[in-house]
Amino acid sequence: MDGQQAAPVIDPVYVVARAALLDALEALAEQRGAVVLVGAQAIYLHTGDADIAVPAFTSDGDLAIDPARLRPAPKLAEAMQRAHFRPGLQPGSWICERIVAGVPTTIPVDLMVPEAMAGGGRRAARLGDHGDRAGRRARGLEGALVDNGSHRLRSLDPDDQREFDILVAGPSALMVAKLHKLAERTQESAAKRAKDKDALDILRMLRAIPVDSLAADLRRLRVNPLSGEVTREAIAHLATLFGSVSAAGTQMVIRATERLEDPTEMARACEWLAGELLQTLEI
Repeated sequence: MDGQQAAPVIDPVYVVARAALLDALEALAEQRGAVVLVGAQAIYLHTGDADIAVPAFTSDGDLAIDPARLRPAPKLAEAMQRAHFRPGLQPGSWICERIVAGVPTTIPVDLMVPEAMAGGGRRAARLGDHGDRAGRRARGLEGALVDNGSHRLRSLDPDDQREFDILVAGPSALMVAKLHKLAERTQESAAKRAKDKDALDILRMLRAIPVDSLAADLRRLRVNPLSGEVTREAIAHLATLFGSVSAAGTQMVIRATERLEDPTEMARACEWLAGELLQTLEI
């Protein structure tokens, strides 16, 4: 087998999370035109491992919902429940139980609506006939409805042959959404919810996606009426969170890659790549 590269080892939780996401997409087949894949599973479709020693991994699935494209039926909640998901504690949180390596594991799939299209309220998205609990409002996802494209999503389990063509948010839209999530979670009141992996996902995109492509798409999002405001905010968050070796996002990346990557190199990569993108945006 000399000269052949070993296939990457995929965490079994990630394999099951992909299967649960496919379960949800199968249940939402008639609504799939209103659904855009976002979150970590979308990011990894664009980046792969991005030459980072920490494997791409997530235990959940995230779907953005475009209310303007929702059909009256099937109802989102009914479709998810038919696929054996149950409502979580928060609106838009749908949970299923799976066995991973003999251990019962909770796998969430979140249905989220961009805040600009979610109606009034604090957490729940107002989705008319679909109710106020099926989806959760999320600021920063607006770009996913502007910047997306069709991808084929396959199972990570060789015994599961399912695959679906779905809309997947583009890297710039994903970066805007992730920066909003990080900014919210690094505020003092929400610091306990901060996840270092979220910051590492930003670095994956900065490393894997050409800077000119990221900048061009961010410019388009910045001038779009739906996504412009949240994109400008996200660009400011990028400077704050990754603009120096001591910035909060940079330190999260260092923690996420501890013992696997050189911390000095990780800090320099965050500062340099974020600075390069910010500079390119101004050209």
